[in-house]
Amino acid sequence: MKKFSFDKGNLSKGKIAIGAGAAALILGVGGMLLNSFSSDVEQTSSGYQIAKVKSGNVASNTLLTGQVAANRDQYVYLDASKGDLQDVLVNVGDYVGVGTPLVQYQSQNAQLDYDIAQRAVNKVDRQIYTAEVYGIEAASGSTAVGTDADGSGYGYSAATGAAQQNAQNSLYDLYDSRADAVAGLEKAGNTLNATTVYSSIEGTVVEVNRDVAKSATGAGQVLVHIVSEDGLQVKGDVTEYTLPNIAKGQKVKITSKVFPGKTWEGEFSYISNYPKNGGESTGAAAATADSGAKYPYNVSINSDASELKQGFNVSMEVQNEGKQTVVPITALVTEDEKHFVWVVDQKRKAKKVQVTIGSADAENQAITAGLKEGEQVITNPDDQIKQGQEVDKDGESN
Repeated sequence: MKKFSFDKGNLSKGKIAIGAGAAALILGVGGMLLNSFSSDVEQTSSGYQIAKVKSGNVASNTLLTGQVAANRDQYVYLDASKGDLQDVLVNVGDYVGVGTPLVQYQSQNAQLDYDIAQRAVNKVDRQIYTAEVYGIEAASGSTAVGTDADGSGYGYSAATGAAQQNAQNSLYDLYDSRADAVAGLEKAGNTLNATTVYSSIEGTVVEVNRDVAKSATGAGQVLVHIVSEDGLQVKGDVTEYTLPNIAKGQKVKITSKVFPGKTWEGEFSYISNYPKNGGESTGAAAATADSGAKYPYNVSINSDASELKQGFNVSMEVQNEGKQTVVPITALVTEDEKHFVWVVDQKRKAKKVQVTIGSADAENQAITAGLKEGEQVITNPDDQIKQGQEVDKDGESN
């Protein structure tokens, strides 16, 4: 096939102009389609363009949205099992360190139980002291039943041996009683300590609710919320349909409408294996219309995120990992749900090859089977090309 045919012996300037203009138009359109392959394309005046199969990356078509949040935060909820709320000890804007008291519950009953437990330990300690100092010695003070030549006694009566054994057993029982008393004291101490809730992180208090306990629905409501200042992350949910396409450690590109054209690098640091109760979401997945189960995820932000603020809504494009065999997406031909590319062999002949495709983006098509890196493909095939057709280097195809 010839894209342009003319008689060299009767060539006119008008025909040359027309042919050159048409060729330039085709080359211009083809060049726009090649995108990242354009620098490696063999341009031909026949209109066909040839590019080498490359190893590269294909942008993921998995898109997510989430919300910027602190790397670490702490929520303190009203807990009726600790007793009546006495006071919230911090205010919004306070900067707190680890171990700062945040919430105090009424502690009178807990303190009373602790005091009783402490007295129980003290009592058994006195009993052990008495048994160790006086009990066995008293049991050993019986008269000897035999004498040596000098008249000194030897041996013990059966009554003496039994008394000693009983005294020893009683002491062991006291040791057991002390262990029980100490366990009771530890339990009472934990209950007493729980009446004061302490900060487990260093950060800023961003929420305080002192009237929660007065509400009929107060149980489980937030009393105090603290956020750390040591970095940001993105939190959100993915649907069950998107979950198989992401993995912990997988890279993402983060964008925000607040800063058009700017991107941040990140990666999945946590993906839950369990769906959220009731399907509630902290961040919308790409397919928001889906009613499937939703799984929480966290994405750490690895680049400078000083411009982002907590609460910003962001979009994320999940990056495919590793290199893949790729061709320009314009090289792919689909017929009857099968996929082909036109390969140019070493003899410059076109060969139609069936391929298996992977993911694709706006520029590249991943090929998982059927092509090897370094082979040449026609990037702008048309329905006129034929099997075995020769493609000349000078741009003419025969």
